[in-house]
Formats: sequence, structure tokens, C-alpha cells
Amino acid sequence: MSLVDKSISVDSVRLLESKLSRNFAILLLLASAGTAVQVAECYWLWAQAGESDAVCEVLKLVTTFLTLWLIFFLFLYYRRKFEQLKATNALLAQDTLTSSGLLVSTRQWSFLPEALFYLVHAPPFVCLEIAVPYYDLRRGSTYTTTLNTDELAAVFMVLSRSMLLIRCTPYLSGLSARSNRAYANLNHLNITTWLSVRADVSHSAPRSRHPG
Repeated sequence: MSLVDKSISVDSVRLLESKLSRNFAILLLLASAGTAVQVAECYWLWAQAGESDAVCEVLKLVTTFLTLWLIFFLFLYYRRKFEQLKATNALLAQDTLTSSGLLVSTRQWSFLPEALFYLVHAPPFVCLEIAVPYYDLRRGSTYTTTLNTDELAAVFMVLSRSMLLIRCTPYLSGLSARSNRAYANLNHLNITTWLSVRADVSHSAPRSRHPG
């Protein structure tokens, strides 16, 4: 490979890295916005004594709109991640998006399981109530409370979309940098989320000073 080809390859990798960073920032923004709108819808629902009205439906439609864009940019993220891995020779030349494990995998982050988690939200024009019994220790009796699907969806969205914050650890720890990733490829290291967390902990831990 000539110096010109190497320069073009390095520039393309840098371009993909910048696109990945912007793509991930958009994912965080869409996930946060969708969750915030869903939580706001729950507060409005409580203000209306649990009766869903037009405002609730509009807010749920906005949540659906943001969720669909979230899934689109999530697929775009994995597509660009695949191109980045191919450009850095982390995958074989004959690998595809499916065979790389980025589409469906049980051992690492992949598109389909993650998309299924993010798809869960309160559907528009549907609000069901679920009766849940509970035991009151102070009164010594069993009572019944009601939960609706909007509230359950909001709780699930907060928990599931918090995974994106965990996904930020490779970027925060610096392991996603080109030099660190090249070192990992040369030494056959897999940059996982757990490795990123360990790197963050080791960097933030105070170092003991020994007297000379």
C-alpha cells in the first residue's frame, strides 16, 4: 500500500469516527427527549386524575415519532460501526453486517436486541389500567391500587434507555480513540463496556505515593 493510500485510509477512518461520535450524540438526545416527553405525559395524566385526554395522546404521538427516529439512527450507528471495523481491519474482508455480530448477537451489543428495548413505549390511543393488590402494614389489610400502561412504559423507558449512558463509557474512558483501538487490534483485545469501566476506575483511583 502506498503512502497516498494509507493517508486516504487514515482520513476515512477519522471521518467515520467523527460520524460515529455525532451519531451517538444524536442517539442520546433522541432517547432523552423521548423519555422526557413520556414522563411529562404521565405527570399530565396524573393531573387529570388518570383520565387520558387529547394532550396525553399528542405527547404519546411525539414519543412514538422520537422513538422511530431513535431506531433509525441506531441502525445507522451500527452500519457506520461496521464500516469502521472493516476500515481498521478488525473484521475479515468477507464479513457482512450479519456475520460480524453487529446485527444480532448474544455476546455483545447488537442492533436487534437493543432496538427491541428502545421500541417499548406507551402506544398512542391506548391506556389500560392494571389492578395490583398490596398489603398495608400499618392498617394490617390488603388493598388494591391501579397502574396504567403509560406509567409502566415510562418506567421501562427510563431503565432501558439508560443503557445508552453505559454505552458512553468507551468514549469517556478514551478507549474508542484511534490509537487505543489500534493497540487493541494489534494485541487482539476486545474493547468491551466492562473493559471501559475498569479503565475509568483505574484512571480515577488515587495512586499511592511511596517514599523514595
